[in-house]
Amino acid sequence: MLFSLNILVHAFLLDMKPDEVPMFVSPQQLVSHVCYDTIMLMQLVESVLSKVMEEFENHITSQVELDFRVVFDQELGLIFKLRGMMIGWIHDSVSELL
Repeated sequence: MLFSLNILVHAFLLDMKPDEVPMFVSPQQLVSHVCYDTIMLMQLVESVLSKVMEEFENHITSQVELDFRVVFDQELGLIFKLRGMMIGWIHDSVSELL
């Protein structure tokens, strides 16, 4: 089939008339092969796109998780600082009362 397609393309590029192009397969066989190849190509494209989308979703998910961890760590650091300040204020207030 590929050889026949190559001949057809070559003939087209050389401006040959259709009746001058040698046909090794019937038009029905050619259509059947082209349809089969098209279906196979579509399945391959769907598979590749599915894998690309899966990887993209994994990347986005991991990036969001990483961003969340960074923000959480920053907020946790602020909470510990506030805790330390509050303990200091309480300690100072209690010291003044005694």
